[in-house]
Amino acid sequence: MPPKVSRLQVHYPFYIPQLNRQRAIRVLLPRNYWKDSSRRFPVIYLQDGQNLFDPATAAFRHWKLKEFMERQPLKRQAILVGIDHGGVDRSHEYAPYQRGKSGGPKSQIFVSGSKTETRSMEPMLEKTYWALKHGGYSDQQIRVVAKDRGSHSEAFWAREFKPMYEWLFPVTVF
Repeated sequence: MPPKVSRLQVHYPFYIPQLNRQRAIRVLLPRNYWKDSSRRFPVIYLQDGQNLFDPATAAFRHWKLKEFMERQPLKRQAILVGIDHGGVDRSHEYAPYQRGKSGGPKSQIFVSGSKTETRSMEPMLEKTYWALKHGGYSDQQIRVVAKDRGSHSEAFWAREFKPMYEWLFPVTVF
């Protein structure tokens, strides 16, 4: 085990040639990562990396994912990779794109919103579901959730991380 290696590692600058930009990549390793070098861990890639782990880098409030992962049993540990967003270019970078006829390595999509977030949220979530279905995703690959209450906030997304995580990685996967 390396001496005093932080479980949260920040890699900057990380060059993204497709965008001709640099970003910070934040990687949270499982707490048992160094103890079992033969163990393979699932990896979750997350957007808005600066909001996930550290209140000092969060634009609003952070998701407290270090604390969440600390509470997970060893058999449910995963590697979390947070990719910082591009500030003013955020919406352009996160816009959907065509997958093509063959699609990609198997993907799963979890979308959650609140009916109280905006009046149009519930119909937007329904349209999202059907757009994904028509785009070739099966019900096993997508989860679109309309919560009764919540706001467009880091606190809401932090609460939604747990159901997303448990859906993506059921106990039987580990």
